[in-house]
Amino acid sequence: MMNKTITLPSLYHYLIAFCALLIGAYSKIILIGIVPLILTIAWGWRKEEFTFQFQKEQWGWIILYLIYCTFSLVFWDAHLTPRQIEYKLAWVIFPLLFSFRPKFQIQKHYLFYGFALGIIIASLLGIVKASNAVRLSGFSMANISSSNICINHPTYFSAGVIVLLMMTLLEWKEGGLKNWSRGSIFLFISFLLVMIVLSYSMASFLFLGILGMIIWIYFYKKKSRTWKRALFFIGIPVALIAAISQVRIVQEEFSNSFRALNQYVKNPTAFIQDKAKEHNGDEIRLIMWTASFQECVEHPLGVSPTQIGHHLSERLVAFHQVDIAKKNSFGEVQYNPHNQFLQIALEVGVLPLLFFIALLFQIFTLGKKNQVYMLCGIVLLLAFECLFESMLQRQTGIVTFTFFISYFVFLYHTKNSNINPKSINHKHT
Repeated sequence: MMNKTITLPSLYHYLIAFCALLIGAYSKIILIGIVPLILTIAWGWRKEEFTFQFQKEQWGWIILYLIYCTFSLVFWDAHLTPRQIEYKLAWVIFPLLFSFRPKFQIQKHYLFYGFALGIIIASLLGIVKASNAVRLSGFSMANISSSNICINHPTYFSAGVIVLLMMTLLEWKEGGLKNWSRGSIFLFISFLLVMIVLSYSMASFLFLGILGMIIWIYFYKKKSRTWKRALFFIGIPVALIAAISQVRIVQEEFSNSFRALNQYVKNPTAFIQDKAKEHNGDEIRLIMWTASFQECVEHPLGVSPTQIGHHLSERLVAFHQVDIAKKNSFGEVQYNPHNQFLQIALEVGVLPLLFFIALLFQIFTLGKKNQVYMLCGIVLLLAFECLFESMLQRQTGIVTFTFFISYFVFLYHTKNSNINPKSINHKHT
């Protein structure tokens, strides 16, 4: 029997925080947070504490899901079709869940603290993992960075940390961290920056630099006495990246990246068909981009999510990249296109790709016009990361970005609805 001291608003907020915690720590177990949240909303719906008002910005995710389901079912595969339907189910669940607007006031700091705790848990587990690597094979930059310090894929982990970093900055700006001392805020932000750097995601490095410049411009335009804070935001990321770049393994990685790009630009055909050496990550990315683009040109209507491995494998064989072209027992190649835009175009066609871009633009415009800066930041982060990684292919990326985008769209519409929310007094936890 439910404890009578637990009110519907408090239960709802704690479950939102719990879902955010799971997403930050290990999103593959998000179901244990979604199920009680669905039951709570159903309970609130029965008590007439929720109204269902579907936002137009949320329709896009469901349409994309239906497109993917159609292609996957038409080109049926006993293993890949059910997985596609399951992995992208978040495109339906979160938009629908956040279409139920409560008649009580939303306290968004629950989301912040839940997600912060999840990221901290993931970071601590990563530090333990890195410590074990150092214990076994000695200290090196390789042992305390990238996959050795991330329990999830480094790019996805660093993207999550950047989301938390943006949330922290906005909470601070809006006065949501009044109980934090300035020193603790700086310490927490520094910790997040260190974890981003150690995740060793080049795309995240670039976005972090862009974010730092945006913050610096913001403070510059304010023309207030905040130059020290502005210097902190722009200086700390630059200093951290500059320090890490002095490490030999990092210098070699940057050197290899520029060398690979230079060789590709000079002679793409020779670069793609070079089979005499073992390729590094940057070379594989260039090869997969080229193979995916050529397949998109040849198949503008898409080849379906269940057949993409077959087509990429054939293209890679034509490139004489036999090792990369190898497929597993389910017909999947080792590497995806490493670009979400190419991934969508190749799987379901150019028109759905344009629809996806229009959806991101619509959501970004909503945030920009209404000063929902968190929404703008998440959409920009997703779009930028999609240039270098297939961010919506892994469950981690799908769940993280769909959850937060849907939540902040919901938060905007809830604050601007005609419903008069009941005032509830929740202290910050």
